[in-house]
Amino acid sequence: MLWPGRAEHLAEDWVAARALQVLAGHARQAAHAIGAQARKASLTDDQRSGADAAIRYLTDGDFDAYWRFHLTREHQRVHPALQQEKYDLTA
Repeated sequence: MLWPGRAEHLAEDWVAARALQVLAGHARQAAHAIGAQARKASLTDDQRSGADAAIRYLTDGDFDAYWRFHLTREHQRVHPALQQEKYDLTA
């Protein structure tokens, strides 16, 4: 048996690894890992409803479109448009 708190840390590490997969653009691999872990844990349908929802979100194609949008907006935020020079500072 694991000592108290150890299982929670292992679970947090596993979730963090899946999140990093998604952030690296590997949403489908993360979805596959989530499904595999749910099967390995022999979860009931009710118990795996959250996992199934995450899998649908990551694999239904909307995530790829969202991620492209997110990266574009982040780029625009970090690298403002060159049209900024049209504005005068009034302060």
